[in-house]
Amino acid sequence: YREVAVIVARQNGKTTLLVPLILQRLLSGQRVMHTAQNRELPRDVFGQVADIVVKHYGSLLRSLPRFANGQEEIRLLNGGRYRIVAPTRGGARGPSNDLVIVDELREMTDMDFIAAVKPTLVASEKGQIVYLSNAGTKESTVLNALRERSLVDKSLAYLEWSAAPERAPDDVRGWREANPSIGY
Repeated sequence: YREVAVIVARQNGKTTLLVPLILQRLLSGQRVMHTAQNRELPRDVFGQVADIVVKHYGSLLRSLPRFANGQEEIRLLNGGRYRIVAPTRGGARGPSNDLVIVDELREMTDMDFIAAVKPTLVASEKGQIVYLSNAGTKESTVLNALRERSLVDKSLAYLEWSAAPERAPDDVRGWREANPSIGY
C-alpha cells in the first residue's frame, strides 16, 4: 500500500512498531521523513533509532547522528537517511523520500503538510506514507478525511482498533477491541 493508517488507542505499541520499520528502511538505503504535532514523539523514536544504529551499525554511518533541534538526522553510507521535520508545508518540502511517517494524525487540522509531502514520494518506486494516531475528534480534519476516503479507496490500508459503537464505556469487551496490546 502507498498509504497505511494505523489508528489505535494510546499505549498500544505505535512507537514500538516504528523503530524496526525505520531501521529496516534506513539500512536498506531508503530516505525516511518523520513528523508529529510536536517534536517530542519523533525525537524519542529518533533517539532509539540512533542508539541502535550507533551501537550495532556504526560502520555504516556517514557521520554521527545529528541531534540539534530542527536538524535531527541520521545518514548512512548506503544513502539511507532518517530525519525529523516540522508538520508544516515548509517542513514537508525538500529532498525525495521513500517513507514518510505522520504521527499523531488526529492533531492535523488542514491538508497542507500532506499535500506538500506527497510530491516528495514521486521519485520512489515504492514510496509510502504511514499515518499513526489514536481516535480523533470532530476537529481532526485530516484523520476524519482519511477515514472517509478509506471507505472507497482500496489502495489505502486503514487499520483501526476501536470498540464496537454499541459498547458501553465500562464494557470490558470494548476495552479489548480498542486495545490490542492488553495483556502484553
